[in-house]
Amino acid sequence: MKAAAKSALSPALRKLPLRAWLLAGAAFLFALLLCGALIAADERMRHQERTRVVTEVANLNAREIGDRLERALSASFALTAVLRQGGGQVDRFETLAREMINTYGGIAALQLAPGGVIEKIVPLAGNERALGFNPLLDPVQGFEAQRAIDTRRLTLAGPFELVQGGFGVVGRYPVFLPDKRGDERFWGLVQVIVRIPDLLAVTSLGQMEAAGYRYTLWRIDPATGERVVFARTSDEPLRAPVDAVIRVPEGRWALSVEDSGTGTSAPVLAGEGLVALLLSLLVAGATLMLLREPLLLQREIDERRAVQEEMQRAAERLRQIINTMDSGIVLWDSEQRLVAWNEAFERIFADVRHALQPGMPRRTLVMMLRAAGDMTEDATAAANDWDALGAWDRLLPDGRVIAVQRMATSDGGRLTLHTDVTAVRRANEVLARNDRMASLGRLVAGIAHEINTPIGNALMVATSVQQRIDEMAAAVADGALRRSTLDGFLRMVRESDEILVRNLGRAAELIQHFKQVAVDQTSDRRRTFDLATVLDEVVATLMPRLKRSTHALHLALAPDLTMDSYPGALGQIVTNLIENSLLHAFPERSDGSMRLVARALDETYVEILYSDDGVGIPAADRSRVFDPFFTTRMGQGGSGLGLSIVLNLVRDLLGGDLDLSAGEPRGTTFRLRLPRVAPQKEGAPPG
Repeated sequence: MKAAAKSALSPALRKLPLRAWLLAGAAFLFALLLCGALIAADERMRHQERTRVVTEVANLNAREIGDRLERALSASFALTAVLRQGGGQVDRFETLAREMINTYGGIAALQLAPGGVIEKIVPLAGNERALGFNPLLDPVQGFEAQRAIDTRRLTLAGPFELVQGGFGVVGRYPVFLPDKRGDERFWGLVQVIVRIPDLLAVTSLGQMEAAGYRYTLWRIDPATGERVVFARTSDEPLRAPVDAVIRVPEGRWALSVEDSGTGTSAPVLAGEGLVALLLSLLVAGATLMLLREPLLLQREIDERRAVQEEMQRAAERLRQIINTMDSGIVLWDSEQRLVAWNEAFERIFADVRHALQPGMPRRTLVMMLRAAGDMTEDATAAANDWDALGAWDRLLPDGRVIAVQRMATSDGGRLTLHTDVTAVRRANEVLARNDRMASLGRLVAGIAHEINTPIGNALMVATSVQQRIDEMAAAVADGALRRSTLDGFLRMVRESDEILVRNLGRAAELIQHFKQVAVDQTSDRRRTFDLATVLDEVVATLMPRLKRSTHALHLALAPDLTMDSYPGALGQIVTNLIENSLLHAFPERSDGSMRLVARALDETYVEILYSDDGVGIPAADRSRVFDPFFTTRMGQGGSGLGLSIVLNLVRDLLGGDLDLSAGEPRGTTFRLRLPRVAPQKEGAPPG
């Protein structure tokens, strides 16, 4: 296909004049320059944005460090105030100092240095070496210590190696107290020790490297004027940092920050350049395309004509396929006018085939079908319901059964399918009838087995009574009859009579259940009945089958649920469900449980729930369990028709719905939703 496109375009390109190629080259250069300018502008904007973000990050961290220092050094003002009030003495200094350390935070130690000599330290542990140290005499700290006295202000010295060990800064506040004449004299120093590692640990500075930034924390030594760095991400110098000033007492620190990925990476720039080149080529190509458009216009016309001819041939093939379908198809537009139909529709409704024409109103066709005898008055009324969608069966006067499916089209019209399903429906009826007869056979066998017990008991009792009567007659003939013998004979006769009545009553009850269930299951007779009574009768006929198994059936049947429906179909449904459980649900169990529940949903519907706690139905089989002849026990008692017949009876005859929920490894539940008054057997209209 690519070779064909190349051979089609090359002649057109070769026919373009030199002027067209020059214009395409100019368009390429212009697009390339424009893209380069856009890339440069975008790079400047990215750089400005990076600088803004880095500046913001630096200022935020510098502000945080400054706030931490200011809060920690504020303890010196409070301690100085206490010294002034106490005239140079601080009662319970250790307790007060610990409270200040906890309150202000970030403080490693508080020190009192009368005359410049450190005499008191809290906490003392770890700071013992600082006792007796005079910073005024130290060559490293002396300059800044003296400056604090000279300026009479709080100063921050360091960072440097502390005498007691560690790396930190010292906040010194000089204390001046009035003497007896009222003149202020230098008392000593209040010192606040802040260790640099502790300060950095409580700020966000340690997270900057993980966030993609590099930093250096530094200051200018006031004594030497040299730059002193006391925290950095690495020894590699920063290339283009942003500086943020940290105001400290009598000095300032600086935080220099830069983005680790300074500048746009080479791959990104290369990618942008490649995109610019491609865009420029596209512009040049588009220019050539526009210039060669007139040359291709005729080719486009020829190709469209060929496509149109192919579409016409495809439409003709589709029409032929539709006409070979067995289902009759009718298409209506949104105004209920006839658009199209196939030959199968003409075959099904042959009496009106010659009158069909596009644009025919739907009401006209309905009246023609009624006049031809293909639609009853009720069907005519239903056919005029344009909004009725779905599927139903329609029985024609000649006995044919037409399955109708009406669907809505995207433009508001209707598509209706008519399929002659007479043979399928007749076959389903035969299958259902055969299944009912098979069920009746099993019922007869079970009832015969069940009746044999009470009849056998009655026969045995009657035989025993006969023997006692013969013995009594012999005693009377010999004249040896005594009162005690007569009393024993009468007592035996009464007991035998009770046994006979009880067993014969049980047999009569079984026969009555059999008669009602047999009549219902071998006919489609419709009658009014109590749901619980019918289900009790059906279960009673299945008791021989259940007794031979080791499984249990539990009933929960709501009373007074009157239905006008088909009890035979309902009995066959319940029988098939129970037989299905006994056959499939408990292959390796002897303690299976089944449950049958009947209850009212509302005034017009009842619900029957049947469930077992068996092995369930595999997910791969759930969509096929209602298919005719599908069974997993072929040759082992399964015909594959039980659930298929159940579904057909529920939906087609009883007018209800059936839901299945089955999980693995245990449990299957069938939910039947049935109308209390079953629908009539007439079919619904087709079109």
